[in-house]
Amino acid sequence: MFFIKNLTKNKTCYTNEVLLLRDFKLKMVNINDTCNDKNLLQEAFLKEVLQHLDFTLDISKYLFKIRYNPKNQTKKLISIAKMVKNKYDTFEESCINTYAKRVNDRIVEVFKQEMLLDKLNISLISNNSIGHPQHSVSPYQITYKWLWEKKFPRMGWELAKEIATYAFDELNMIDIEAAKRGLKLDVITTDDGCCIKLNTRYYLQVDLSSQGQYLLLINKSIEGNFYLLSPSKAFADVPYTVLSENLYLPLNDGKKGRAPFFQYDAEGDEYFLAIVTEQPIELSWVHWELDSRDIILNPKRFEEIFVKLGQQSDSEVFYKRFRVLET
Repeated sequence: MFFIKNLTKNKTCYTNEVLLLRDFKLKMVNINDTCNDKNLLQEAFLKEVLQHLDFTLDISKYLFKIRYNPKNQTKKLISIAKMVKNKYDTFEESCINTYAKRVNDRIVEVFKQEMLLDKLNISLISNNSIGHPQHSVSPYQITYKWLWEKKFPRMGWELAKEIATYAFDELNMIDIEAAKRGLKLDVITTDDGCCIKLNTRYYLQVDLSSQGQYLLLINKSIEGNFYLLSPSKAFADVPYTVLSENLYLPLNDGKKGRAPFFQYDAEGDEYFLAIVTEQPIELSWVHWELDSRDIILNPKRFEEIFVKLGQQSDSEVFYKRFRVLET
């Protein structure tokens, strides 16, 4: 078992681990990863990584969960130790360095090949002592940075799609002409609100203001291209878009470079992914000097988006797929 490797290093910490493990067996205390009812992107990533780490002891799982959560990044290790103590009465705060090193070592053990491909200097992590690192950057800082700036961006899009909540009411295409003249009942189809008509002008109604404050909106087109709709000069505000009630895109504010509406000229599925954040995310290429038509997402821009998302916590994800049909 994993804790046996550290028996000779710290007998006190070993003893506490045995007590914690025994306590778990007797009381069946469930400390598995649990997210709240919201589909939070950052927590989903930590949960995915934790499955690969496969810690034997729950104390290590909990330490990883709280220490590698972006909301706790600035907390000192002594504060993390107190959080663990609050969770486990039998935990000795003096053992926190032993646990922290074990978590770092496990991350390197599991993801070593991936780290090497990223040209990460593994020796900076594995050769440092527990309490006195040989380098100015600690093993924790190295593994934290790698997880959120390398691994998370690679997984970000597919993970976001996997956990996204279906936005049945939150994202809707509004037929501009129908809204002007009054909708005729005989043109209403029996679909679930996800069908839009070819070569028809639409506004996108966004009702996510109760979920957070800022909107990242990505569209994957029928052709497989990716577009950043929010923030953007063409459809929303820059450098970021604040969510509000009755938000319609494109914004109808008379600013130069605005697209007048959404309109599709090919049949198929248009996929929309909305990420709601608590803090604004400013992207290097999104500014008022940018060409309004420059909304295409390439791999480098995708990476920047998810690197910035990895600096936050509690981002919710929503999706909706609109099927474009010939009228």
